[in-house]
Parts: sequence; C-alpha cells; structure tokens
Amino acid sequence: MSHIPVIAAIPGVHGDHAWGTYFAVGTRVRVTVCTEDTVRGAYGAAAVGPSFDSGYRRHDIASAVTIGYHHTQCRATLARCASHLVVEALSGYKTARSADAEAHESLRTRFIFP
Repeated sequence: MSHIPVIAAIPGVHGDHAWGTYFAVGTRVRVTVCTEDTVRGAYGAAAVGPSFDSGYRRHDIASAVTIGYHHTQCRATLARCASHLVVEALSGYKTARSADAEAHESLRTRFIFP
C-alpha cells in the first residue's frame, strides 16, 4: 500500500452516490468514505468502510450518513486494523405503490483487499 490515496469504488445503490479513499499512514490506514443522497424520494444514504485485523476479531469503522436530496457527507478514520478493508453503501426510500408506503433498503458490499 502506498502513501498515494487510492480511490475505493463503492458499489452504487439506488439513491446513493458513494465514494472513498484509503492510504497508508505509517502502520495505520486512513480510510475516508463519502455519500450523497441523489434521489428526491430517498430519505437517506450511507456509506461504511470497516477495516479488520487479520483474524476479523477487531475492527475500525469510517461511516457517513446523509439525509436530504443532494446533501453530501464525508467521514474519515485512522484505522489500526488494516488487514481487510470492506466498503458498503445503502439507501432508504419509499414507494407509493400502496396506501402505506413501503420502506426499502439496498445494501451492496465490496471487499477492497481480503
């Protein structure tokens, strides 16, 4: 891993544009995740970047959550656990197919390095 930021491609979900970066800082990894609510009907969007130690016993998390159309949020952490990095995105939105609006959530996961 280099000191140059690497862009983490976070899988897209409906209503959420998510992105992030990671790079080495000494023995740690700086993980940044960002999310933008991209659909008027969505009530929220989130991106999460958990990093784990080699045995998946400990973890550090960078997470960003936003509510509101075209609102953006970024968060970063300096992770001690750097053996495995995962990025996830999710969004919540309502449909008007029935009198009671249904809440939907989508979750997509990508393993950056196993």
